[in-house]
Amino acid sequence: ELNDANDIIDIPQDMLIENSRDPLVAIVNSTYDQVFSHGQLYVAISRVTTYF
Repeated sequence: ELNDANDIIDIPQDMLIENSRDPLVAIVNSTYDQVFSHGQLYVAISRVTTYF
């Protein structure tokens, strides 16, 4: 049986990435925070020429 209903999902506030000018950088920074030292993340992302 196909279920095309809509539902509301509550996402806890501490799981949200808010107030970001560049969502891709915010997601990578949130995920790999311990991998890059300050500034390295921006350089790494700025050298990417294509996005998925």
